[in-house]
Amino acid sequence: MQMTIHEIKAAIKYNELNSVEIIKNTYESIRNANDGILEILGIDDLENIYFMFVLLAEKCELISRHSNPSDLSDEAYKAFKLRYKIFETAGIYIRSKNNIIRQMLAAQ
Repeated sequence: MQMTIHEIKAAIKYNELNSVEIIKNTYESIRNANDGILEILGIDDLENIYFMFVLLAEKCELISRHSNPSDLSDEAYKAFKLRYKIFETAGIYIRSKNNIIRQMLAAQ
């Protein structure tokens, strides 16, 4: 089930997204729910999904910074890799949004 922006904000606030695995599952559910329908999503939808990805990536950053130095090779590295992957996906959504805007402007 895909979370909304408000649910993600609340989960971060109440520390429910406290591990890389939980963040990864949340990221994958958002990505899978919207995979293949980028062309029909509106600008607002794309912007909301992008913002959800940014929130998850920022939480990964916090996990990697606050990881125990002895766990640095494990949890922090997983958080860093997931953050990078999330931002790659977020870039795809932003490019789709920009293409929609370009098409709208070209049609005028």
